[in-house]
Amino acid sequence: MSRTRRLEVVGLGVAALAGVVLAVALLHGGGAPKGDFSLPTGTPIAAQTTLSPREIYFGDTVLARIDVAIDRDRIDPDTVELQGALAPYRPVTSVRRTRTDAARLSMVSFETMLRCIEPRCLPKRPGTSVVMPRARIIFSDLAGKRVLSVSWPRLDVAPRIDPDTVKEFGAKQLTSWRAGYVVPPRVSYRLAPGWLEALLGGVGAVLILGGAVVFIHHLVGLPTIVVQWRAAQLPPLERALRVLESPSLGTSSPARRRALDVVVVELGRNGDPTIALEARTLAWANEAPRSGDTRRLVADIRRLLHDRENGNE
Repeated sequence: MSRTRRLEVVGLGVAALAGVVLAVALLHGGGAPKGDFSLPTGTPIAAQTTLSPREIYFGDTVLARIDVAIDRDRIDPDTVELQGALAPYRPVTSVRRTRTDAARLSMVSFETMLRCIEPRCLPKRPGTSVVMPRARIIFSDLAGKRVLSVSWPRLDVAPRIDPDTVKEFGAKQLTSWRAGYVVPPRVSYRLAPGWLEALLGGVGAVLILGGAVVFIHHLVGLPTIVVQWRAAQLPPLERALRVLESPSLGTSSPARRRALDVVVVELGRNGDPTIALEARTLAWANEAPRSGDTRRLVADIRRLLHDRENGNE
């Protein structure tokens, strides 16, 4: 075996080994939740609270998290909920609930971001600790609804202005500004997104259909049934001329012959005998009337009608 071939084999072996190690790592550790995923012997539920960071300045945001380990044989994880306020801190994001299962255990976690800018959260001196009320975990077991109460770690809050600065400028001058905690209003719409989507979709469909109708009309003319319906609302001579002008009739010999007969009759009554004779010749010729001949005939008739309306005859 050549040296190059040996290097290729070694490379493939290393790649395969790396793939096996990665797969094992994903299977054993990829879904592991944060926190201690174990329970004391004989205990069906246990909770752990964390605040990050633990040392903050006034007005900073804190990540609050509760990890609840559950024995699924004794407690249904879907019944586990977090209740109780986190005063004086308030959540600035909705509480995110996640669940991870491993063997017969489950880890249900609650996570949110907290902030407080109220006077009671303002430390009177450096190193002041804030203690939040105990968290209440509600769950149900065979005995019914139960409550697990857990405490939060202490939160060390430092002032943003040191005491020497307060003495130099005066507390009244430094507190001349005010801040309040404002919850933004819920998003509102003049028209719900679902209805707006349906409305725009309907308008789009109408525009597409209208465009298709206009395109077909200019390409092949109006359908025969539309031509006939429109012609039915007109005087006999105009109706016959519209039929002869319509490209949608194509080479329909019977329709063109009938229209030419009407032209002969109407022009024979009060028209030009020369044009009436030409129309009769086209109508009764052995060959089907050609569209070019009928268009020229219609043009002559329309000139005749136009001259009559303007008193040129």
